Amino acid sequence: MTTFSAEVWIFLAGIASAAIFSILHCMAITIRNEHQYHQLKLKASRVRAELQAQLAADDERRVIIVDEAPGEQSSRHAA
Repeated sequence: MTTFSAEVWIFLAGIASAAIFSILHCMAITIRNEHQYHQLKLKASRVRAELQAQLAADDERRVIIVDEAPGEQSSRHAA
């Protein structure tokens, strides 16, 4: 079995630690992206709900109620 000098062991330890830090960095980026994606989905859901509420309020304001003449019965109803 080959024995390595101290310099080679230091070099191998440096490479191993760089690899470990690279893996940890990739994991941190993945977690951050998942968190941002989740936050974006929540924001989109809130905006969608606000838009639906605004559209419902606009529809209520656009309804025009027309009274029929007294005593008249109409067979047509508003949709």
